[in-house]
Amino acid sequence: MISRTAPIDPYGPSVPRRVLTHTRGATLMSTFTTTQYRLYRVLGLALLLQACRGWDVDDDARTNVWTWVAGSNTVDQSGVYGTKGTPTADTVPGARSGAASWIDGTGTAWLFGGAGSDGAGASGRLNDLWKFTPATGQWTWVAGSETVNQVGVYGTQGTAAANNVPGAREGASSWIDSTNTLWLFGGNGYANGGTGALNDLWKFNRS
Repeated sequence: MISRTAPIDPYGPSVPRRVLTHTRGATLMSTFTTTQYRLYRVLGLALLLQACRGWDVDDDARTNVWTWVAGSNTVDQSGVYGTKGTPTADTVPGARSGAASWIDGTGTAWLFGGAGSDGAGASGRLNDLWKFTPATGQWTWVAGSETVNQVGVYGTQGTAAANNVPGAREGASSWIDSTNTLWLFGGNGYANGGTGALNDLWKFNRS
């Protein structure tokens, strides 16, 4: 275990400083922190929840237990995509590592790409975009392909289009701005031809 003392408290002076603890080797997971300061981590298909408020923890987290929220308890699971834009109880991303992630202003978690399993169980890099709604506990396949190793469709630089999509990749950088636009940069994967390290910048205007 590695313990770190929190830096200057970002949630206001009324919240005392705390020591954060995480497990060594917990790399290549996608981490989401909601506007209520809950922490979500996707590890394979398991979405694990530990509730936090600033550097403090709420009543659930004080019991020092994890809650298995969604996904499988076995490895290398295929994705269940369903119908694009339609959440169901069975819809779930495939097992993966190195995905990009965001949290928007409503507390919805977003997940893009990574290296893992597609809808048919094939292994490779992914370019699927998902969102997880905590209130319903359901995943929605939003965009991208249900098949691995897809090239990017770039269109005209600076012009949004329905067919535009980043190529499959892992290890991309991601951030969200004040308008809830999702930003994605680089990683290792597919451009519009060939594979390798990428330096393309994309943005996704969520609905």
